[in-house]
Amino acid sequence: MPFAFVGRAQIGPAARIMPFAFVDDNVRVGEGSVVGPGCVLMVGTTLGARVVLNPGVILGGDGFGFAPHGVANVKVPQIGGVCVGDDVEMGANTCVDRGAVSDTRIGNGTKIDNLVQLGHGVRVGEHAVIVAQVGVAGSTQIGDRAVLAGQVGIVGHVRIGDDVRIGAKSGVHRSIPDQAAYSGTPAIPHADFLKRNAHFNRLGRYVDRLKAQEAKSELLQEEVRTLRALCVELKAELQHQSS
Repeated sequence: MPFAFVGRAQIGPAARIMPFAFVDDNVRVGEGSVVGPGCVLMVGTTLGARVVLNPGVILGGDGFGFAPHGVANVKVPQIGGVCVGDDVEMGANTCVDRGAVSDTRIGNGTKIDNLVQLGHGVRVGEHAVIVAQVGVAGSTQIGDRAVLAGQVGIVGHVRIGDDVRIGAKSGVHRSIPDQAAYSGTPAIPHADFLKRNAHFNRLGRYVDRLKAQEAKSELLQEEVRTLRALCVELKAELQHQSS
């Protein structure tokens, strides 16, 4: 469409390139795919068939790779690409970085919401669901049919298993096994998260009970001190009588 730029790329049958989209050299767009307004497909990006990119999606930007050198941070070249499977949909302004060495990959049928960030070398399985504002650091693997709720953050170099469910705003700092449900920051099994929240909601009552027990304890301690004083006086009187 008008104002779209297409370099030396391969565009499949019935694909649509919307206004102001940028399609770089060495990019492949599969049959029936839609590249929305303002999308950017950098060199080395591959889209499967029937992919839908909503406005502002950026695929193949450089991964966030820097190495410390004295007081400076030196950029590490990112030479991989981005490979997107068939029937994938990505929401507005989602960004997927190119791999540092191997490609960043998104499996068939995966659905990604707005404002999601996938770091370099991330691998997402098939039919996963990633909700808005999720951030996934580099080289993490996400299994098939995994569901990541809004604002989940995942560190790099971990594995999220197949059929995993992760609750909103969770912070994931380690790998999660298949078919598990996790929530919280740091993320813990969802059942434990619910128990912890139930106790947290009762915290005010727990504090009141603790203060009441402390008051009772103070009264008991005062009574003990009084009894000790009486015992000392009684002992002194008995000694005086015996002498």
